[in-house]
Amino acid sequence: MRAESHKRRSQAERSMRTKNAIIQAAVKVLAKEGYSGTTTTKIVRKAKVSRGALVHHFSSKADLLQATVKHLFSLKEVEFKNSFYELPQQDRTLEKAVDLLWKIMDGETYQAMVELLLASRSNSEVASVIKPLFEGLVANVAENFRQLFPAVASETFGLSIPAFAFATIQGAVFLRESGLTEVSLDVIEILKLLAKFVVLELSVERINELIEDKKEAI
Repeated sequence: MRAESHKRRSQAERSMRTKNAIIQAAVKVLAKEGYSGTTTTKIVRKAKVSRGALVHHFSSKADLLQATVKHLFSLKEVEFKNSFYELPQQDRTLEKAVDLLWKIMDGETYQAMVELLLASRSNSEVASVIKPLFEGLVANVAENFRQLFPAVASETFGLSIPAFAFATIQGAVFLRESGLTEVSLDVIEILKLLAKFVVLELSVERINELIEDKKEAI
């Protein structure tokens, strides 16, 4: 019985490794070739698996695309949260959050994400996969923001701040990818100044009110 259980577990582990290898290969091919140049043949070759293995795990290109996008979003979310919580308490500021987002929006995984976002503008199949997942990402970003910066998030338009920051950084990334590196860095510096302004405004106008609210609640 134990041998049979071990066999099933080993098969499940091998299956998961194969599935992950296919997703990782899809990321690499997307980053290098773009969506239009990404084919299942190239993914199979990169993953070093059979076409049958790919079809076993993903019945269609859309299924593979969905799994890849989920993988990319999850990677970036975990990377940001881990990096943020590794900072000393006094450094966990909006400015630092902007810095971290800018740093993680680079490299192979982010390039693959950009290729999919660009493809979603003209490809309805990609858009049908990307849109709900991207909406989920924005909701997760807002929830993470609420947890990390509850005082700022409670203000008017507070939960729109991460969406604004994310959109601005996305724009800066496209500037950088277009060769306008210095301009993209200027955009990030302006965003960091705005982040500082938000916190300063909060400290001047609202901190005392928030403290009083806490006292009354007690």
